[in-house]
Amino acid sequence: SPVNGFMDARAMLRCRSGHVVEKVKKLKPWQGHIHVRECVFCHNEIDRHEVHWSCPEKCRYDVCQYCYKSEVNKRKARAALQQGKFGAHLDAPHAAAPGGSLSSGGSGVASLDSQPPPANTVPRSASADNKRGRARAANQVTARLRSVSQQFLESTWQKSMEVSMWVLVVLIGDFVGASYLEDLTSAEELDFPYPFLTACLSNFVAGLSTMLLVSLLTVARLRQAVGELALETQVDFKMPLALGVLVTFQLGAAVKVLSNQHHTMASWLYMLTPVATILVASSSFLRMEVLQKELLTAAGVASLGGMLAVRGPWPSWEGLEPLKWAGLAIAFTAGRCLLTEKVMLPQHGERPGALVVAQAMLLAGGTAGVELSLVYEWTGFWSLPWHPRLGTVMSYILVIGICTALTVVAHTRLIQITSATFATLLVPFHTVTILPIESISQSVSILNWLGLLLCVMSAVMYFKARKDLAEMPEGYLNLPH
Repeated sequence: SPVNGFMDARAMLRCRSGHVVEKVKKLKPWQGHIHVRECVFCHNEIDRHEVHWSCPEKCRYDVCQYCYKSEVNKRKARAALQQGKFGAHLDAPHAAAPGGSLSSGGSGVASLDSQPPPANTVPRSASADNKRGRARAANQVTARLRSVSQQFLESTWQKSMEVSMWVLVVLIGDFVGASYLEDLTSAEELDFPYPFLTACLSNFVAGLSTMLLVSLLTVARLRQAVGELALETQVDFKMPLALGVLVTFQLGAAVKVLSNQHHTMASWLYMLTPVATILVASSSFLRMEVLQKELLTAAGVASLGGMLAVRGPWPSWEGLEPLKWAGLAIAFTAGRCLLTEKVMLPQHGERPGALVVAQAMLLAGGTAGVELSLVYEWTGFWSLPWHPRLGTVMSYILVIGICTALTVVAHTRLIQITSATFATLLVPFHTVTILPIESISQSVSILNWLGLLLCVMSAVMYFKARKDLAEMPEGYLNLPH
């Protein structure tokens, strides 16, 4: 009947681009090995052998069987309710307007021609039309941006492109931020050897920059266009606070290690961060990773590449102080990445947005940096307002803060779509990305270039190991290893 046809049309589930989803009983033998399918409603992973519903136009819109039935039943109920209201509206008698003539068919409906025009009609001005036209054009541009972003977010190659983009942001932000940080804390003419105070001020700048970006997205009504990146969900306030403290400690400890080129042994020790992270994550206490030999090998190759890429004298005994800071840098980096994975990949509920979490994390980090500066750098903290080159110092801190905001948001999002282990693989990459630039003005040894090659190989090995792990049977990750 027409009513049932109307209800079936309203109950059909479509992707965000308007395509009707189709039932998929079984994937082809070559499908489902690289891209992980996740239900857009419950965010649970869909096994490649599981019956599900998917967009036939490759929009990367997948729905599990349970959520599909639930959504279709909801839409049928809403359609039936609206159909009932619409039928009641049609059956209601319509009285003729006073003074109006009836149509020749005698249907009892007054002719529209008989209605007199309103007496208080005022012609619209040209300025009002221009305002409406501009508002309409702005709405069309906003709708177009949302449509393009949704098509990208639902495309099959979105995750690979997004990982590549955020890795590039991390490497560029780290390089520029580290260059300005080294100049600020080591240049004699600036006279500002205060890494913890620098971390404190730059975190405040980064937090305010992220807050401004979130506010602009909200005012422009573009938060939905950036997808999960700006999603606001309920997060325990203790988690961003702890992450902010770890970010500040990590930055200060890393500066202590990498700022002195004579501390080669400490730099080598810091390059072991990927190996330490995967060992801690796969421990029986956390069980966030599977101690797979391929993943451990990839982390080891990345660490070895980072060691060979370190430019400096051959390692010798440098005392316990540099090694202490290297150990602290490893602990803070691994702890921050693992805790970020806990926050960004909750077992229940929606995943929070990286921008929102990074904003709270950076502001908390700036607050923690105040306390660290008071303890370790008392002189620099109280003498800052009377610094002879305060304008130059603040300009350096502004650039470092913007780079910090970019790298923290990128790290947070990378951990959400990959893992904490992959984020720590970027620690050796921080060293090797400088080599091509340094080779322009300085001589680079063969060992340094070999380190660059090993780091690239480690990335390929990591994704190959992840692909093999995804092909394991269901429940494999829950088995004792």
